[in-house]
Amino acid sequence: MYFLSSTTGTYNLYKIEIDDNGKSTSKPQQLMSFKDEAIRHFSISADGSAIVFEQEMDLYIMKTANAAINKLPVQMSADDRLDPMEQKTFTTGATDYALSPNGKLMAYTLRGEV
Repeated sequence: MYFLSSTTGTYNLYKIEIDDNGKSTSKPQQLMSFKDEAIRHFSISADGSAIVFEQEMDLYIMKTANAAINKLPVQMSADDRLDPMEQKTFTTGATDYALSPNGKLMAYTLRGEV
């Protein structure tokens, strides 16, 4: 049986052997040890030979036979119909502004938006 646990402080994937009655026959075995970002979701293939999981913003596949982990190459294109980007140029109308403490950045309000 595979499960997520945060025993070490970050959710990682573990494995434990169980018998036909659902009783454990081994101690939990930690299969990976991510420290900064936890594993959020995982799914096991129908034949049990691979596990796909999400960690940070990436997908990985782990072969259960040898615990080899590979990052899956995923490319997605934006659908600008639903989230269009606009570029506008304004030369007047700023009402408020503030400089960052180091003076390298500036935020301003224009037409009610920062």
